[in-house]
Amino acid sequence: MKKRISLVFSLLSIFTVLLFATSQKKNKASAGEDTNKTLDFIFNNQTLGETTITIKRSEWEKLCDNYRFFYKNENSVHAESYVYKKDGKTWTMKDVGLRLRGNTSRYVPQGTDNGRKQEQKNASWNPEYYDYAEKPNDDYRQSHFKISFGEFSDEKDKSNKFLAGCLKGIPLKRLDQSCGREIFCYDLFRKNGIWTAPRASHTRVTINIIEDKKDNSVTKLNFGVYEMFEEINKQSLKSRTQKETNNKNAWKNNKGNLWKCGFYDLPNVKNRDAPALTDSSGEGMGVEEVKIVFNTNGKPESKIWKHYPLDLKTNKKEFDAAKKEFCSFIKELNTLPVPSDDSDKKAINEIKAFYEKWFDVDFFIKTYAINIICGMDDDYWNNTNNYYLYFDTGSEDATNKLYFIPFDYDNTLGCSISEPGFKQNPLEWGRGQNRPLIDRLLSVPEYKEKFKNYLLDLTSEKSLWNYKRCSGIFNSWKKMLSPYLNSPDLNFTGLGVQSFEDYTWRPGGYSVINKKNNIYDATRESIKKWFTGNYLQIKQIKDESHSGIKLEIKNIPSDAVTRHIFLNDKLVNEISPDWKNGKAVASQKILNTEFVYPYTTDGKAYKLKVVYLNRWYGVSESAEINVTASGGQGDFYLRNKPSYKITNGVLKFNQLPVIQIGSDKPSAENNWEKYYVIEIQSVGWQYQSWNYLGFSPDNFDFNGKKEDGTDIVSTKNDTLMFNLYYVVSNDTFGNYRLVIYEYEETKGFKIN
Repeated sequence: MKKRISLVFSLLSIFTVLLFATSQKKNKASAGEDTNKTLDFIFNNQTLGETTITIKRSEWEKLCDNYRFFYKNENSVHAESYVYKKDGKTWTMKDVGLRLRGNTSRYVPQGTDNGRKQEQKNASWNPEYYDYAEKPNDDYRQSHFKISFGEFSDEKDKSNKFLAGCLKGIPLKRLDQSCGREIFCYDLFRKNGIWTAPRASHTRVTINIIEDKKDNSVTKLNFGVYEMFEEINKQSLKSRTQKETNNKNAWKNNKGNLWKCGFYDLPNVKNRDAPALTDSSGEGMGVEEVKIVFNTNGKPESKIWKHYPLDLKTNKKEFDAAKKEFCSFIKELNTLPVPSDDSDKKAINEIKAFYEKWFDVDFFIKTYAINIICGMDDDYWNNTNNYYLYFDTGSEDATNKLYFIPFDYDNTLGCSISEPGFKQNPLEWGRGQNRPLIDRLLSVPEYKEKFKNYLLDLTSEKSLWNYKRCSGIFNSWKKMLSPYLNSPDLNFTGLGVQSFEDYTWRPGGYSVINKKNNIYDATRESIKKWFTGNYLQIKQIKDESHSGIKLEIKNIPSDAVTRHIFLNDKLVNEISPDWKNGKAVASQKILNTEFVYPYTTDGKAYKLKVVYLNRWYGVSESAEINVTASGGQGDFYLRNKPSYKITNGVLKFNQLPVIQIGSDKPSAENNWEKYYVIEIQSVGWQYQSWNYLGFSPDNFDFNGKKEDGTDIVSTKNDTLMFNLYYVVSNDTFGNYRLVIYEYEETKGFKIN
């Protein structure tokens, strides 16, 4: 009996232990879920947060003076508090650190900015952008900030170390003109399952300065609207572990080595090994230290600038071990073979083994496909910049994989180094230098095909990358932010955003909200063009009801405003937009999917090509096809070509050109309108004029005037060229035209 009771108690004890362990796992899982729910709440990009920073004037002036002594410094000054409000919740953090941040975009928030003296300006940059730095003033202006929690608080006060228990600090970043390129891109990554990407959202920023040098009154400053984003650090690594997210594909722990990488392409050209640790600026790998050293009186005395392209962010005391791990990776990467072609199985298999060892290959390929879609070319592949690498090592259950983390996506969506970025071949994105991490990856046919398929799938009309959804996001931000963008307390000269701008790049702009020239359709069409041959497709249609050549056109660009059709390399048809208030208004005819050209000889072979232009002369061109005319009125050709000369500032032709269609001359009594058109253009493409000379002008002259009677030239030195056409116009397919003179033949004449 006692044995039975003992057995029952033993079983109950085991059951109790198991139940407790299970409940603990559930609690830990829910704690992780709560952390990520809190982060999603804080960085919800559909609502606007409010940030208030309170700081004494003496500390604020120290912040500005530190910049002027050494603008790159990362010394924090003491701020009394940081308060963040979001959708009814408030977080208050006391005794926080405040510093400036940014690379080329770092500025002093008040007073004289001597960035030039600190070599902030590079000679290749636009000097006008820095003009205000030479105009001393005491105005306030937007700067990038970084808030560090608990930096000046009591060590025992753990509650003041992390906002919401999971954020060690908050970076605040000035907005771009579209008010959120980076926020949009991070959101696109995360909604497509790229959980490594940071979170980001908008916040209003108020800075209260306590006038402790006077009377302790408070100067309240509206600093406008900023982007706030999630730092990539040990805390963000923890929130993304399998335990915290229940994501089986995530890394296992946050104890591994995290590297911030900038302007380093990973190979070492000397010995294909990792670079040695050095103390010199801009070389090698190390633990970054960028600060001002103060003397005993609290005055700046010297500076330390230990800056490395490969900057270790975790496990800094174990740098040698982290370096050894990184060196092992780089050495393996740089000793990979280069396949001779797609049949070089030995080399390809060796490359595959490397990527399968170090990466979740599918996840890495998908991450980089979204990077390309966003038009991010200030990245590893193009500019060796703006990425993190995390080695999930440091524990027994670690995945021992390497993860690529995207970062700093403000130069995207058409605002790219190779503007517009998405027009580049996605398989040749880099600038030609050695980029082994991507180059070797795409040398594997299987990986290249997967990369192409992701680019096509992630930009399809059914994907998240579609005009309706994406423009809706930017329109909602425009509505949410517009009342708060223009702050009366700031001097925005050269800095800050005062209003929402729908174009991503000026000049040149694709739009984030306008349907006609939106960047989403343009990107989709560009990628399709690269991967499916000539995206614009044409074919001949046999139709006895139409005499000549009938053409079907598919996949017409959504931003088309001009259509040209070439027959035997000669322009025979053009539809151009109407112009209102200096803007092109596309004709619906441009979007016609059919075209009929009647001026052909029955049974004769022709070469045919179609070209569309957008309002910035971007070209979408079909392949050239061979067609055979089925009927027709006869070829449309020029029987004589008049000569021209300049007499007393007037362009004169010696005779009318004689136009012939088949065996007949054109008849003025025909239902279709026929006339001559001359287009005048400066050699420098500064002046443009379309002049309709009528049906059969008695005096076939041109006197250097636009249609409104004003002069086309502004100085006697303007050198002009012209096109002269004979045009037959109808309401169905636009203008059929015969070129009499082309620009190339007429360069160099002067009206005055």
